[in-house]
Amino acid sequence: MKYWFGKLSLLLVTCVMFAGCSLGGKEQETNDPVTLKVVYYSEEEFYRNYGMLFSTLYPEIEFEVVSLQRIYNGNEADPVKAKQELIEKEKPDLLLIDLYDLETLTEKGELLSLDTYIAQDKINTDEMVPGIIDMMKEMGEGQLYGMPSSFSGRVLYYNKGLFDAHNIPYPTDQMTWSEVIQLAERFPADGEPMDRIYGIKLGYSGQLNEISDMIEGSEGLKYVNEATRQITVNTPAWQEAVELAKKLTSSEAFYHQDQQREPMSMTYQSYLKQNPFLSNRVAMLIDQSHLLRELEEVSKLGGDSDDLIKDWNMVTVPVGEQNRDSTTGVFLSEIFAIMKDSTNAEAAWKLISFVADEEHTRLKSKLGYTRGLPIHTKYIRDDAGHHFEAFYKLKPSFNRKGAVENRLPDSFHNEFYWAKQEEFQAVQDGSKSVEEALSALQAKGEALLAKTEASADGSKPTEQATETDMPAEGSTQPDTPAEGTDLATDEGA
Repeated sequence: MKYWFGKLSLLLVTCVMFAGCSLGGKEQETNDPVTLKVVYYSEEEFYRNYGMLFSTLYPEIEFEVVSLQRIYNGNEADPVKAKQELIEKEKPDLLLIDLYDLETLTEKGELLSLDTYIAQDKINTDEMVPGIIDMMKEMGEGQLYGMPSSFSGRVLYYNKGLFDAHNIPYPTDQMTWSEVIQLAERFPADGEPMDRIYGIKLGYSGQLNEISDMIEGSEGLKYVNEATRQITVNTPAWQEAVELAKKLTSSEAFYHQDQQREPMSMTYQSYLKQNPFLSNRVAMLIDQSHLLRELEEVSKLGGDSDDLIKDWNMVTVPVGEQNRDSTTGVFLSEIFAIMKDSTNAEAAWKLISFVADEEHTRLKSKLGYTRGLPIHTKYIRDDAGHHFEAFYKLKPSFNRKGAVENRLPDSFHNEFYWAKQEEFQAVQDGSKSVEEALSALQAKGEALLAKTEASADGSKPTEQATETDMPAEGSTQPDTPAEGTDLATDEGA
């Protein structure tokens, strides 16, 4: 964080001294003082990421930052509801939202369309990541109600040295999961588990539930139709996706997290070696853009890193058989939007246009990809010729929840997650077949749904609805986003 702040400070000084504090050719304006109320993670982060540099351009605009820390630190049982209540209470001018917020607030008519401002300032959205802007316009029925500042996504990284050493062709864009698995299995599986080469690693835990989530998402599968109130997991499409995930997780080519060497002394170089892709033990890795920073650090080590990766590239994340041109593996780091009833809309737009400005993007791109990839595609590149188009070549697909009035509470999605985790663990342990697990999950989901509906109606849940088999009391529950939150605000692991 100090590294990032130091580089930003240097850029700020450079902007002030040599650019005349003018981004994109805009002249400084002298206007009456105004205070913008902004909903953001925290006041400190807002000024570090945007406010400090913006204030040199528009000193007449002050900020009152409404922090989201209380909501995101785990103290709220229902963070989505808490955030909505905070927005209603504080009545901000400008707010940081994710795609679900954007969908909800747009449907409620609470956001201001940015189209007039975009035309007025002649901002060329065609030069931005096209799929993301198109998707957001689709959500606004042709209008743009929010502006992303950056984005991230999953890609398939591959170790060119390992592929060359074993005479295996490199992966290519838009490979299906089956094709990637076949490629991974071409690597030799001999040697001690802690030291041998593996064809592929993805996910953190390596559990069937985690891996199947990725495959299900690429195929556009949902576990519930919220409009019709039906659970939709006991189908041939679901069985095929889970069987494929099972094949991958049980393959000798698949790297599990427990196949790790003994801990080393924690120098930075030894820390890098803990990543099996960086230490030449895994040929392919599905990961996000934050890995670029570590790959850059490896390259700086030079001759001191003979046992670390030297030559790599990336292609698009695996796609579904029926969805070869799209992916759910795209993440929007931050979207800024203006509340429709804001009395300071003009000032709020100045901040959004500052974030969207190409010159600001150029300056931020010099900080590396710590906070995601630039929204302007011309700055998504490096000098080594790596295939950065892999991050935005596929059309982003957002698993929309449907109309606001139909949406199920997060408590339902979280409980279903744990039911799914339990059933898929039984498959992984060999105590259930995929068909048996999906049949049981269908029944549990229907019971959960009945319980949720009864609770919403204020009536007593039926006996069936109270018999859902959840994890034992005291189980540790990780953060489990609701269905389809790949396009979320937090980049994750």
